[in-house]
Amino acid sequence: MPPRDLQWVVVDDWRAGIRARVDPATISGTVARLPGVADSSGTYRCHALPNGSLAPLPRRTTTFTPSSIPITIATITEGRLPIVGFWSNGPIQTGIEFHLAYEGTRDVAGTNRRWFYWQRIRNFDANQVDTIISNDPCTGSATASSMRPCWFHNYRCDATTQTNPGLPRVVAGWFAGGGGAERVWHLFPNVTTPTSNTAQAIEISALSGSHPRVDPSHAFAHQGRAVVLDQSSYSYGANSYVWTHNEDVYYTDANLDSGAITLASTYGSENASGYSAAVSTNYSELLLMKVAGGGLLLRGDVDDPTVLRIPGIPALGNARHQPTTSPVGVVFIAGDTGAWLWNGGETAENISADAINGNEFNLAAGGTTTDFLDYIGRLWHWYDWVVFPNNWMWNWREQSWWRLENPSDVVLFHIGPEHAIETYLLAAPAYVTSASDPFIYYYDYQTPATTFRYTSLPMPLGEKRDLKIRQMVLVASGNGTATVALRKLDGTTESHAFTVTSTSRPQYFRDNCSVDANEIQYQIDTTNSGTPVVIHELRLGYLEDSHLPVA
Repeated sequence: MPPRDLQWVVVDDWRAGIRARVDPATISGTVARLPGVADSSGTYRCHALPNGSLAPLPRRTTTFTPSSIPITIATITEGRLPIVGFWSNGPIQTGIEFHLAYEGTRDVAGTNRRWFYWQRIRNFDANQVDTIISNDPCTGSATASSMRPCWFHNYRCDATTQTNPGLPRVVAGWFAGGGGAERVWHLFPNVTTPTSNTAQAIEISALSGSHPRVDPSHAFAHQGRAVVLDQSSYSYGANSYVWTHNEDVYYTDANLDSGAITLASTYGSENASGYSAAVSTNYSELLLMKVAGGGLLLRGDVDDPTVLRIPGIPALGNARHQPTTSPVGVVFIAGDTGAWLWNGGETAENISADAINGNEFNLAAGGTTTDFLDYIGRLWHWYDWVVFPNNWMWNWREQSWWRLENPSDVVLFHIGPEHAIETYLLAAPAYVTSASDPFIYYYDYQTPATTFRYTSLPMPLGEKRDLKIRQMVLVASGNGTATVALRKLDGTTESHAFTVTSTSRPQYFRDNCSVDANEIQYQIDTTNSGTPVVIHELRLGYLEDSHLPVA
């Protein structure tokens, strides 16, 4: 009898990305609907090109560690140094400067006391470190593992004349709870002494007392102003329950750092749930997203805006974060429901609904210890992607999800901004455990990762039939190696390694296989030694065996 012809499963389009969302409470796993669908566990540093081929993501080319840190990590109650804020500022002369904020607790005379530092690092000047603010210790006792973010941004302002262009300033907003020294809404450099390494407090004329400053729960720039959402508490009811929200909005005059800084109107007073996120979408529009009850869009001057209610924005809960604008709209996170896109209408779209669980962005929920209280990091738009905490990336062109790094190697928390050289994306972790650890990571858009791993979802190949996979065909280009492993449900794995040497055109490989299964999972690992290895096609040739018993 002539040999039977092989049937083929062909994978030549990986643009679906990671689509493996499951409910961890009820579902143990999921299967592929398409051959080119990735598993969230075991897929990183790769993405699909517009033609469907599988290629490496940008590489982590450089890391940065300050020459000194303000405190000995061994003395910190948490046992690690929490990085609560990160910003890059520039170009300055021939480079940029970094701004890092740290917070933690330590024992002071038998009491756990909170401390806070703001450092400026002149990267263009031999890693020179300047301490801008040092609150060590802050007033009052504190509970460990309850850090709050330092909201960094920059804008231009003048000290006295609104019509002047103004000079670049970096603004920091931070609040850790009660006590005058535990509040920061400062700009650097001090406008009266711009060549000194000191910050100037933004004073609020509407507040009285020795510390007329707000308690920033969020700070950002909008319309040439520094804006802050003030965390306020009110006694409520006979038992003195406390109603806490951050709907009181303070801001500087446009282009001025001081003067008539007053309380703005309380926007959307029908629902005083407070805000979890805010983003300036353009010079005339500000989007405020509530803890519960939708969002508000402010159009025009924040002194007297037109306020539009956006009912379709989901409740964000207490998961405060910094959203980002992108070419397709504002991208933000709404609790465990995942990532959302708002593109100017009355509704928002859940862009991760069939891809990854919403809590994947939350480092604490993902099993990685963080020291933050109701803060889940910063998003950033970079070229074709929106980059999320915990290494997630959304390709807004292809509507697909990928992962920038293996979380066992690096976990990113503060994403962006870009280096003055736009091809570099900067990011920082939530904390470091050693003074020699990297505090900042550089990703170069022009340089592909040297390795990547792609793991498919389990693919059902046949129903009630055992399939005998007997051949594999791989089409790849580049310079390096590609290893394809076929894994059965019982964990048995068969691997095939190929040396890729063609940088000008795809190269064809064929190898024999011996895998009998009715469901298979494939994994591709690549290492390049020059030109990146790109996978164009994977084919699995199989024979159908007899019917399997039903019991």
